[in-house]
Amino acid sequence: MIEEAAQEEPNLIPKLGAPFRVETAGELIEAAYAMVILNRAQGLSFLEELCQVLDRAAPAERAGILRILGRCRTLLLLAFDRGWLEEERKPERTWERALQIYRRFFALASQWGDELLVVAAARALAIIHNEYLNDEAGRSRCSTKPSRQMLNWLESSRK
Repeated sequence: MIEEAAQEEPNLIPKLGAPFRVETAGELIEAAYAMVILNRAQGLSFLEELCQVLDRAAPAERAGILRILGRCRTLLLLAFDRGWLEEERKPERTWERALQIYRRFFALASQWGDELLVVAAARALAIIHNEYLNDEAGRSRCSTKPSRQMLNWLESSRK
């Protein structure tokens, strides 16, 4: 049914705006899976579980999961935000667990070559260090120089 709808109106999804783009029925199905997974993201526990799943996966399987999640880049970035926002809402904040999860994501995503996860983790680390721990040195340590491809994507997503 989804494949039939995608074939009848192949440009329906791109009309919803960047960066959510699909060109085939298979990509539409991948995007639907990504939305289901990422809508489940409610905080640090989700991010910790996702990191463990990605780390344990075989390289080909991990690449497939990352490709699917990458179909909904904005939702993926929001999933990372929900982690530190969860801690921010607590009356007594302890940032160590959040820092540990984001550092692990940053390190593993760097090894995997996944720029989106690298930037998402670095951004979360920078926010925690700068906004909540008042740690300028910590913020600068987790900065990353995004690639031209990432900068282009960030620019196009603002349009």
